[in-house]
Amino acid sequence: MFTNPFLLWGLFFAAVPLAIHLINLLRHRPVEWGAMEFLLTAYKKHRTRMRMKELLLLLMRMGLIALLVLMLAGPIVRSVLPGSGKTHHIVILDDSFSMMDRLGETSVFENAKDSIGQLVEDLTQQGGIHDLTLLRTSQSREGTRQTDIHAQRVSRSFLETFSVETLEPSFTSGGMGDALRYVRELVPETDGDSQILYVISDFRTRDWKTAPELAAQMEELVRAGFRIRMIDCASSSHANLGVSSLKPLEGTQAAGVPLLLSARVTNFGQSAVNGAVLHPEIFQVSPSSASTPSSVTSPPSDPSSVPSASPAPSAQHSASTTSASQTLPPVALPEIPAGDSVTVSFPVTFPQAGNFGVRVSLPPDAIPADDQAHAAFSIPPFEQILLIDDSLDGSVSRFLRTALAPGDRVRTGIVPRVEKARFLSTSDLSAFRSIYLLDTAALEPQAVTALEDFVRKGGGLCIFTGPQTDPIQAQKWYRGGKGFFPVILDQTQELPAYYASPDLRVAHHPIFRIFSGENASQFNSIRVERYFTLDDATLETLIPLEDETSAIQKTQADRRNRRKDSQKDSQKDSQKDSRKDSEVSPDLETVPAGSGEVRVLAALRNNSPLVVERDFGKGKVILFLTTADRTWTDWPVGDPARPNPFSQGSYVVMALQLQAYLTSAAFPDLRVGTPLSISFSAERFEASVPFRVPNGSPWERSTAIPDTEGSLNVTSPPTRSPGIYSAELKGLNGIDEERLFAVNPDVWEGMTEKMSKPALLAEFPNILLDYVSAESFRFSVSDAGRSILSDWLLALVLLWILLEMLLAASASWHLNGTDAVTFFSRKGKGNRKGKEIGKKKGNGNGSRKGNENGNDSVKAGKRSERVGNRTLKQKIRTNGGEK
Repeated sequence: MFTNPFLLWGLFFAAVPLAIHLINLLRHRPVEWGAMEFLLTAYKKHRTRMRMKELLLLLMRMGLIALLVLMLAGPIVRSVLPGSGKTHHIVILDDSFSMMDRLGETSVFENAKDSIGQLVEDLTQQGGIHDLTLLRTSQSREGTRQTDIHAQRVSRSFLETFSVETLEPSFTSGGMGDALRYVRELVPETDGDSQILYVISDFRTRDWKTAPELAAQMEELVRAGFRIRMIDCASSSHANLGVSSLKPLEGTQAAGVPLLLSARVTNFGQSAVNGAVLHPEIFQVSPSSASTPSSVTSPPSDPSSVPSASPAPSAQHSASTTSASQTLPPVALPEIPAGDSVTVSFPVTFPQAGNFGVRVSLPPDAIPADDQAHAAFSIPPFEQILLIDDSLDGSVSRFLRTALAPGDRVRTGIVPRVEKARFLSTSDLSAFRSIYLLDTAALEPQAVTALEDFVRKGGGLCIFTGPQTDPIQAQKWYRGGKGFFPVILDQTQELPAYYASPDLRVAHHPIFRIFSGENASQFNSIRVERYFTLDDATLETLIPLEDETSAIQKTQADRRNRRKDSQKDSQKDSQKDSRKDSEVSPDLETVPAGSGEVRVLAALRNNSPLVVERDFGKGKVILFLTTADRTWTDWPVGDPARPNPFSQGSYVVMALQLQAYLTSAAFPDLRVGTPLSISFSAERFEASVPFRVPNGSPWERSTAIPDTEGSLNVTSPPTRSPGIYSAELKGLNGIDEERLFAVNPDVWEGMTEKMSKPALLAEFPNILLDYVSAESFRFSVSDAGRSILSDWLLALVLLWILLEMLLAASASWHLNGTDAVTFFSRKGKGNRKGKEIGKKKGNGNGSRKGNENGNDSVKAGKRSERVGNRTLKQKIRTNGGEK
């Protein structure tokens, strides 16, 4: 094969020396001359050798021209390697959603498809055997590995059936490390002479800067015999905005009750953005049967009429399609600096009970995949809570019950149910979002176990102490730190009255969020008369109260550190990030929670703890060391001696914020490419669970696997697109339940900053990489493990010329300086001698004839000299000239 095969026509010029030789033979004619007979006798002795030299010299000159033509044509030969002689081309196509980046009328992914098409077209036009493997990064993860094309022979028929138009970018992120590992596993399956790896990507800084894992994998591939070509499909970076977070703030999730949502928008561009607008909308997902009321369901006026185990709203029909959306007022965004984010909040009111989705959208930009975010909500008609009040008249819970459910005047969506402590031992607690223990003296062992199980699974528990609280019983609930009670109580103590300073100081916490800053004065009129002190050993383990300023500073520092860590993690593996909780505004941040740590949320003026918090399993436990009614504090009603209209109002706000915080759980932050997991009771639902994609179409039916605790766990395949997925749990008692999952793209994939060619190659100092842009990419046969011989032919031509000169000199075609002077001096003498001979002959036979003979003698002398110059210069000089 040749790189320039059209130049092979120049081989016809190799016949030029032969044509010149034939022309010279035609010019020769025999002339009899007696003076040369002795030369002919000497010539015949060496004629064969001389003719062989002449023929060899002629062939060398013809070969010299042929070598020059071949050198310009660029011949290529295969590498001398074992195997069948074929070349395996493996293409890794980065189909992450950053490849959607628009480039005028085209996109980065379109450039990638053009590169693949160009490669296939070039391979069909080249000689040799070529196999092609094509794999995408979105299909290279462990457990879901597959190739679009695997070791398929490239031919004309393949070109007719293969089309790159079927390839589309995915909504996943990263995956290049998984793809390189997959390629390494494909190496034993390749039996060709050579392997060429094409990495087609946009080479963003997020994925390729400081990526030692990628460098190690590529070095391993090079050691395995791969040649690596990196094809860059993105010419530059572009401005891009992305919705990086959408989640609810603490609040009651019930029909007809406003819920505040928080959306975070990140600017991935290189300049600030002004005037951006966020467009929220709500839509109902998989509406239930026709029996679902079309209006808001009102909670019962009598809390005691609520059944003890009312199930959550269920979907009688499987997910089909989403209903028409309801557009909410747009939210104007402040200026977003380059590389920074802003958080905005907006209220959403769900008109009825059911499954709903919320979608926020930005105007389309360079990368549309991250311009939307979804959140899913299963909205009940009301939120049911349990108040444990062992008093005869229920007076202990009266103030708290009124604060949480003030009546028809104000709709909170909360329905309190008041029961005795024995209710905990005999009833199913899963129907309640939170439980309040109000001055409870004792609990049965079954009740303790039920409470621990309730909180451990994510329920909220609030405990108010009082005169009936027994420290000995509380210590049993503490169980050495393994029970639901967070501390060890010591004894009750009275707080002396002192009006010069407030009795209460609070931390920067969601429960007391509204009382920060200028609203802190609302605590000035609250009076605490008695409270429980804590055991000395417990006091040593408490996390002390932080004031507002230090809490905000610490929160901001923690948030910055977590953002840095999350970005580093996303560069290593987009599926192993920890950015879920890093997108929280400072005024929404909670006190950092640790496993089993007890934190002080409020303290008295003597620094004694009044409100403490502890995480227990997936739930929260908050303990008030005073009463929920006015027995030990005037917080519920205010002090008549010091009238303050805000004192009672602060109690109501605190109660609502407390309930919202207890029921708030870690909002699921699912990314495209991750599977959906469900855990449910084997006694209530079937083991087979069907999943549905965002448009309502059936997707996958998976079978649950039981765990050691008796629950069933089921996992779906990895998700492929953003939106709201659903899973239908078939109830054994005929009551079905539908679970919703909001899946969003990994927004950090929208970082469009590119790496330059020098910076990219500097990341792989030990690897010889071939970097080329998609516009200039062409397949070269030298890439197929072959060698171009032009350099070797050039060296051969130079050597050939040297040998030709030596052979020509040996064949008397070249004279050195001394021989040339001697030769030409004898040539002049020969001319004069011929004329003298002619004159002598002219005197004897006549002047005219003598002159003719003399001229003939001169001509014969010249011919003899030419013959001697071409054939036997040395022999003429020794055998003829001397004689």
